[in-house]
Amino acid sequence: EVNITHESGNEKFKIVLLGLLVGVATLSGIEIFVNEIYPKISKKIGVDNFEVHVVGGMFDTMPEELKSKLIKKNIVLRGQVTPADKEFLSADVLLVPTPIDLGIRVRIITAFSFGGLVIAHSANQKGIPELKHEYNGLIGNNGFEMAEQIIKVYNKEVNIEEIKANSRITYENFFTPMTFAQEIQEEIGRLS
Repeated sequence: EVNITHESGNEKFKIVLLGLLVGVATLSGIEIFVNEIYPKISKKIGVDNFEVHVVGGMFDTMPEELKSKLIKKNIVLRGQVTPADKEFLSADVLLVPTPIDLGIRVRIITAFSFGGLVIAHSANQKGIPELKHEYNGLIGNNGFEMAEQIIKVYNKEVNIEEIKANSRITYENFFTPMTFAQEIQEEIGRLS
């Protein structure tokens, strides 16, 4: 058997799901993952070819039905990891399946800061209008579409390096402390 090393340096394609495993938003994203995304990518990619790392605390408080669906040979329950830098850096994909309009998702901005590849539910574009499909991330309107995006990345059917570079550029242009300070200065100038 030949071990294929992915761009992240992992032996297996690594998908990271990150966040506290409580709250309606996160749990609804996990539900989409276990019911729609995981079955489709398992069939298309093969369970021996990828791992999903679930990073975040409060696993014990999750509903039993969801917990049981996360117990798979290729799902690694990492728990709380602080700092999570290594998770962002080692991920082939950061998956954000949260389907609820909540405003800005810090995990997406953090992934951008690392030049990471984000696959997200389109609801996240409401809070981060800078998130653009096939420019700085990949977007799906539901679990099946997000699964298709994961499969495209796995098969290298998208320009992964360009999307990752654009995610970092987006961070630098819109989300650094300097860009926030500049916006505040401009607003103060308008009010004066």
